[in-house]
Amino acid sequence: MIMDVKLEIVKESIITSPKRISTGEIYFQFEEFSFPERQWNDFIDVILNWWIIEIIDFIQNHKTNCSLMFMDGPFHIEITRSKNNKNTLDLVLLQDHTNNWNKEIQVSADDLINALKISTNELLRYCHSNNLTSDAFEQLRINYKKLQNLGRSLPEPNR
Repeated sequence: MIMDVKLEIVKESIITSPKRISTGEIYFQFEEFSFPERQWNDFIDVILNWWIIEIIDFIQNHKTNCSLMFMDGPFHIEITRSKNNKNTLDLVLLQDHTNNWNKEIQVSADDLINALKISTNELLRYCHSNNLTSDAFEQLRINYKKLQNLGRSLPEPNR
């Protein structure tokens, strides 16, 4: 079953230093399930840059899999193209690098990419309106523009 996906960034939780966005609440919401968990706190600008770069590379280079890493804690998401539907992704939500805990779900590739686009755009607008800036924030703006230019559906992977 394909699940709905949202990327939640709680802007009111963002703690900044004079030169950068430091941390804030960021997590994926898959219908009723949150990953890593609600109120997960991490380096938002850093991991969003990582994720966007990873997704762009996954799509543009027709890769069969990629990983979205969280900076704090042992959490990450392994993404693989579904064998049954070219626009469906199989996600394995991992709690640690030993794979002792995981949950497998499916999402639409478009929904995952759109969740990333929407949340990044909202964060960029929030930071702009609150005069928050950093090198990572500026790189996020550049990467977000690249993400916006991607096509709607996944091309066939290289084999």
